[in-house]
Amino acid sequence: KDLQIKEFFNIFNSENHLVVYFVWYIQFVADLISSIVMEEKSISQNRGRDESEALLLQKKLDYDVSLPALNAVYYVTRSNGEKRRGKVLSIRSASSTVSGLECYVHYLRESSRMDEWVSLDRIGELYGMSRTTGMTDSLGLKTRSKLKHDTLNGDISSCEEDNDERENSMVRNIDYIQMGNFRIKAWYSSRYPLEYCEKLLFICDRCAKYMLLAKSLKEHMKKCSQRPLPGKQVYRKDNLVVIEVDGDKNKLYCQFLALLGKLFIYHKAVCFLVQEFFFYVLYELDEENGYHMAGFYSKEKNSECNNLACISVFPQYQKKSYGLFLIQLSYAISTRIGIPAGPERPLSDLGKRAYRSYFAWVIIQMFGKNVGQFITLDEIVHKTAIRLEDIQETLQEMNITYYYGGRHGVFVSEELLAKCVSSPGFHEPKLKLDPLCLTFSAPSAQKQHLKQRR
Repeated sequence: KDLQIKEFFNIFNSENHLVVYFVWYIQFVADLISSIVMEEKSISQNRGRDESEALLLQKKLDYDVSLPALNAVYYVTRSNGEKRRGKVLSIRSASSTVSGLECYVHYLRESSRMDEWVSLDRIGELYGMSRTTGMTDSLGLKTRSKLKHDTLNGDISSCEEDNDERENSMVRNIDYIQMGNFRIKAWYSSRYPLEYCEKLLFICDRCAKYMLLAKSLKEHMKKCSQRPLPGKQVYRKDNLVVIEVDGDKNKLYCQFLALLGKLFIYHKAVCFLVQEFFFYVLYELDEENGYHMAGFYSKEKNSECNNLACISVFPQYQKKSYGLFLIQLSYAISTRIGIPAGPERPLSDLGKRAYRSYFAWVIIQMFGKNVGQFITLDEIVHKTAIRLEDIQETLQEMNITYYYGGRHGVFVSEELLAKCVSSPGFHEPKLKLDPLCLTFSAPSAQKQHLKQRR
């Protein structure tokens, strides 16, 4: 944002097109404020709902029934009978349970994907002491001051053992989504409007619009299937289609997409400030039923060194190598633009493994085309658009010396190539991008944007 503001004032000082750029700047600030207000409103609504709902539920109960304290840690019985320490984050009514209540539990030292709603009878003793000995208020709920006091005295565990307190304290606000013929369990929380945070949300697998009723989705699909996809097509082969969508020109579509993606992305997400991103959306094409959204990745417009901000392949389309396919696409586009780039850091452990596997495969491909020759690191960078530091780190992990004859590069012998191909870290992708089917080329919106910034 600071960079854009500086650019604006540079233009303003040059006394060119003052009115036009002043209007543009006012619109930019208005969009920014609107996006921040929307997100903060959503956060505050979700935060306040949990405690108020628990208080209302407690008032409906007899006073001899005590609710677990919010944010306290208990021994929880899982569905397989195993007892684990879990932090109670929320309580809600549930007609399917004997007590009429269920608790949302985050298990310590486990991924938030393992969070679940459990019946009240599966909540055992408070970690560190019996539940009945804990200090409770008249409603059976610990107040914040009492919780703080107990924690400081070592009676209960806060979530110091968790790596990310903020993320792990978020209640998954939607249990399942229905996309096409698939009913999928959500992994994480997303910033959907409060009135749509139900156990089951219906989502169009063509445009990602969300609805509460199956009937509404059916009516929507009749119209949506007749509309063309937004943005422009940049790749098509067999039953796979990829479109490039500008978040500024298709704001609503990209917001729907980002909200859906956040259900399956732990840390990164862009829910409201989509104007700053390009989205590359992968569809499976079914001749009978049309397009089905399989996954996407986003790329920040103002970042030349990053070609991917966040990536998500929806659960029903995983194990098809679509994630690695999208990584291939991001580098194929970087090659067309002519700027070496890489993913936004930091990467998760899974992300690191995926990229290391991709880098090794690409480098070994380069070796195969240059057997008996010396290839410099700069040549690899130029032909693959992989950043120099990523190439160096990958070669180090492959135990390959990249300094030969006073130059930074590798002499590719047949022995070296055979060693690389037979190494356990080498995995050839099941699904390979076909460069001949990539229609991304200048003048594209992205290349024009980068040139304007330069």
